[in-house]
Amino acid sequence: MIPMKTGSKLTALSISSILVLSYSSSIVVAAPAYDDSTSASTAVMAPDTFGKEPEPLSDANSTGSSTESSYEANEDVLSYWTPDRIAETTAVDIPEATTSSNYSSQSKATGPEEATEPAKPSLEPVDKAAAALVPEKTEGETRSNPVDNAPATVGKLVLTDSEGKNRHCSASAINTTTKRAIITSGHCAYDRNKGEWARNVVFIPAYDWRNVESGKDSAPFGRWTVSSMRTFNSWIDDGDIQHDVAIMTLNNGGNENKRIVDVVGGYGLMMNYVGDYDATIFGYPSNKENPSGTYSMWSCSGTAYNENFLWFFNTENTIQGCDFGGGASGGPWLSEYDSSSGVGYVRTITTNVARSELVGIEGNVGPFFNGDIKVLKEASEQD
Repeated sequence: MIPMKTGSKLTALSISSILVLSYSSSIVVAAPAYDDSTSASTAVMAPDTFGKEPEPLSDANSTGSSTESSYEANEDVLSYWTPDRIAETTAVDIPEATTSSNYSSQSKATGPEEATEPAKPSLEPVDKAAAALVPEKTEGETRSNPVDNAPATVGKLVLTDSEGKNRHCSASAINTTTKRAIITSGHCAYDRNKGEWARNVVFIPAYDWRNVESGKDSAPFGRWTVSSMRTFNSWIDDGDIQHDVAIMTLNNGGNENKRIVDVVGGYGLMMNYVGDYDATIFGYPSNKENPSGTYSMWSCSGTAYNENFLWFFNTENTIQGCDFGGGASGGPWLSEYDSSSGVGYVRTITTNVARSELVGIEGNVGPFFNGDIKVLKEASEQD
């Protein structure tokens, strides 16, 4: 199936129903040239509400070669996030994608398919909270379920917004040379409406408030403060939803004061992959109940649609039936996810919802990962 936009609404049409868009194999359509200006990004030192401001990082002052002492946990921020504050966060709103949204022209494949290698969780996390067991589903079905055995690589991202409110998004660890990176939505890192970066940001892998009821810790692996945040300039300046992505570099943290990927593992990234795929999506959608997605992780599995039809249409990822609302922003859409090992590849992240009142369809949307994501990742490895 090919996801299509009709007016300001999302719909999906099967190829067999598209009679006027057939084409001859003799037609040759050239892909647009790669415009590397869309890959430019900005990074700042992670601010807090205790006097630390979002000082910009440049290539000259980035800390890629710094010592471990540069990544000491922010104790003020850790003290701020009491268990009750974490539990009482409200969700960062998830934007609606419409045809009036700003779509970058650079939303298509910019080169050959490419994937980075994932890193398995250490033995302790696999034993302690193994990868989520995704319920079996029938062919063509989309299933959304609470996660009883949360993957350690995914977590709740808590933050203080520009109005001083405590909010939450979702995020996941990715494998990079630093072993310190998580990926999330750009709007979870930078509020364009206020022109402000998020403060007091903390990543909590496999967060689950239900653990408290059985005498366990809601943060089974501990908490990690953020050292720096990086997102695309096209998100900051233009609100380009195809570049609504951020990578955050974490300090040492957790129960053993280690790098995040050394403890919970890190997903790989898939770039320039076009076509439908089986997706496993994780996040903390606050609109879900029994249990509340504010307190516990949810998963959704189904077919994600991602097409590049004659270069005429944007190649954002879409899925119907998950109904992931606020708080799910930044959660990974995994391809080739192995629930036994916890290994998978992030092909996109949750950034938007799209609705069609005409045909009664509501779906989640994620940007197309192309070469710009690789550039963002490599830049973050110097932060």
